[in-house]
This record gives sequence, structure tokens and C-alpha cells, in this order.
Amino acid sequence: MKAYMLLIIGLIYSINLLAVDKPEPEQKKDKPPRVGNFALPGSQQPGQFLSLGANIIATDQSQYSMMNTYFAGHQQYQTTMAPAYLYGISDNISIFLQMPFAVRYKLDNNHSSSISDALVQFESAFYNKQTKEYEDQATILTGIFIPTGNRDMNPATGLGAPELLVGATFTRTYVDWLYFTSFGLELMTENDGYKAGNQFLYQFGFGKNILNIQSDWIFAWILEFDGQFNQRNQIANIKDSNSGGNIIYVTPSLFISSKWLIFQIGAGAPLIQSWNGNQHNFNYVIAANLIFSFYQT
Repeated sequence: MKAYMLLIIGLIYSINLLAVDKPEPEQKKDKPPRVGNFALPGSQQPGQFLSLGANIIATDQSQYSMMNTYFAGHQQYQTTMAPAYLYGISDNISIFLQMPFAVRYKLDNNHSSSISDALVQFESAFYNKQTKEYEDQATILTGIFIPTGNRDMNPATGLGAPELLVGATFTRTYVDWLYFTSFGLELMTENDGYKAGNQFLYQFGFGKNILNIQSDWIFAWILEFDGQFNQRNQIANIKDSNSGGNIIYVTPSLFISSKWLIFQIGAGAPLIQSWNGNQHNFNYVIAANLIFSFYQT
């Protein structure tokens, strides 16, 4: 309970900092032409696929999404469906709610399925810039993973304790190209003598507009590199030698959007993976995301 209270207090404090929505400076007349990646509103433009954050949309706009992922490896796989809701509190602040479902997990000869850990995340764009050639946006985010999953299952569908998420993103978008990077930290808490290792996220990628159909559709490809470094788990303050390590996935994807719809699908494989002790390797990931956008009437 103490861990819950500390995390909730920290989250509320962070939200208060983000909620100070400073007035934007007077907009310059210079801005990119509304073609290529800019043919549709900002929420419908190409961007991150599996990477953290960059979930800034217009005031009172809503998005409903369903992310589906399948991670497969040696004697293991994870099939997850993650419905989510994104709401624009203002043009620079958003709230993101996600409730993942472990549809089917396998590790060696064991199987499990249940709700996984839910996420409540706030994000603020603290830097925006427009020129005739490009647009920049930088954000910071904070969130909490709620332990709605089950750590006692084999394989576990949750970590059994709340996690605090903090991170930052940067995106530069041109008419034809885009570049992005994000960094995050997941701070774990202890429950019943068990504490999962903290996770460090480091991610970057780029993409290119393929074509536009009038001003109604955008087609683009994205190439993404998603790294995750895990510290060792601890049981009764003793580090588990068969836990923790580092992995970097490279994932190409196809992005398609209209004013009301986004669909992105891709497949990737580990570029680097180095695990401590005796742990199974992952071989590939397949992912697809479907997003429906709704605007203020």
C-alpha cells in the first residue's frame, strides 16, 4: 500500500506540472505546405509504431485503438491485444488509457491468459516549431502501470506491483521524411519480497511518405529501432541471475491513414539480444494497430 501511495502522489505531482498549459507564442506565417506527410491533421500523420509516446492530438479529439502484437521465440510466445483510448485535453496535453489482454502466453510447456497490467499516461508537448520545410515537436510523459495482471501465473501476465513510467520524445517531420526518437524509464516497486528489474527504453526511427491520394489518404513506410535494457529481478533482496539483459528490435512497418482512420502493420526481428543467465531468445515480432479518430463537433 505504501508503494501505491508514493506512486500516486508522484503521478499527481507530475500531472500538475504538465497541466500548466502555457500559451503558445504567436505563430509564424512560415509553415510546411499541406501535402505529403502534412496532407492530413497532425493526429493522422505518420509516426511511431512500437515506440513510446508522441501521443499528442487536438483539443477534445478522441482516438480509440487496438494494438495487436505477437512475440515469438525459442519455446515461448506472447499474443497480446491492447485496446486503448487517447483524449486531447488541450492541443499540447493528452491522456492515454490502455488495458492489455494476454490472449495466449507460452513459456516452455506452460500456458496462461488473463488481463495484463493497465496503463494511465499523461503527455505534454513542451516544444513546437514550424518552418517552411519541417515541423518539430518534443514531449515529456509520465504514467503508472496498474497491476491488473497476474504474476502468479506461469508465464506471468503482470508484474504484481505498480510501475512508474517517465519518458521524453522528439519528432521532426518533413513533407516526404520524418525522424523520431524516444527515451523512457520504468521504475518497478516491490510486492511480497519480489521486485522486477527497472527497464530503460531507448528508441529511434525514420520514415518516408510513399504517396497521397488527393488530400484524403497518406501512405508511408517506417523503420523503427526499439531497445530495452532490463535490470535483474530481486527476490527477498537477492538478485535473480536468470533475469535481465538487453534487446534491440528492428521493425519495418506500413502506415496508412485517412482523416478518420489509421492502420499500421509491421514485422521485426532482434538486431541484438543479450540475456543474463539461462533465458530463451526471441525470434520475431508481428504487430498491427487500428485507430479510429473522432473530432469535436
